[in-house]
Amino acid sequence: MKAFGWNMLLALVWLVLSGNYTISNLFAGMIMSYAILAYLLRDSPTFEAYFKKLPKVISFGLFFIWDLIKANGRVAYDVLTPTHLMKPAVIAIPLE
Repeated sequence: MKAFGWNMLLALVWLVLSGNYTISNLFAGMIMSYAILAYLLRDSPTFEAYFKKLPKVISFGLFFIWDLIKANGRVAYDVLTPTHLMKPAVIAIPLE
C-alpha cells in the first residue's frame, strides 16, 4: 500500500504541476510515476511486490472488461434476433 500511495502522490503532483486537470493527464502521471518508482526502487524488497502485482492487476482488469463486453454482446444478440439460442433452466443443487 505504501508504493501505491507514493505512486498516487507523484501522479497528483504531476497533475498539479501540469495545470491540466483531465483523466488522461492523471493516467499519464500515474504511468510516469510508476516508471520513476520502478527505476528508483528496483532493489527495494518492500516495493518489489507492488511492482510484480500491478501488471497482473491491470491484466486481470482488462480480461474482466473484455469478458463483460462479450457477455453483453451475447445477450444483446440473443434478445435482438428472432431465434433464441439461450435455454433457461433451473439447476438443483443438493444442500446436504
